[in-house]
Amino acid sequence: MDTSLSTLTALLRETLSDPRSAARRVIAIDMPDAARWQALLLVVVLSVILVQVALMISPGGAAMGPMGAAPVQAGLLQGVALVMMVAAVHFIGRAMGGSGSFGQALIVIVWLQFVTLCFQILQIVTLIIVPPLAGVVALASLAVFLWLLVSFVQELHGFRSRALVFVMILMSFFAIAFVLSIALAMLGFSVPEPA
Repeated sequence: MDTSLSTLTALLRETLSDPRSAARRVIAIDMPDAARWQALLLVVVLSVILVQVALMISPGGAAMGPMGAAPVQAGLLQGVALVMMVAAVHFIGRAMGGSGSFGQALIVIVWLQFVTLCFQILQIVTLIIVPPLAGVVALASLAVFLWLLVSFVQELHGFRSRALVFVMILMSFFAIAFVLSIALAMLGFSVPEPA
């Protein structure tokens, strides 16, 4: 796979303008499974670094609790969440009659996480220049991520109904959040009580 800046930028533009076409290009990427897992690890590490940068420049950064102060735990949590998302996209999609493989689901989630990293960078820039708009950028990035995820999963599994894919993704998110909340509780993390 060509990972030059110009190629990644072109694919990023295509992802935002024509997500299904970009999904076909991402799904068709020919790379060994080990490289896909390394790419997943890379996007997790980059994401944790960007979160730490955002916490350093954000006025409320110190109040982010143990996950904000513990990058290793945050990285592990994000890595587990991404692997669970890959598994959900693959296994639930196949159970619903989809045709995508696990390796294809893995590269799709890695690419979408890379797109999210670009939005994280935009959010950091916004925090520096116009801090009140950083929250708007965060909400917009979440909306774009969901929109792209629906398009990519639809293309990955050959589904026709966008609404069905959206419902399937929402159910998967709730299931993942439930499992992660149990895991966090078992690890000793708790939701801070309001003052």
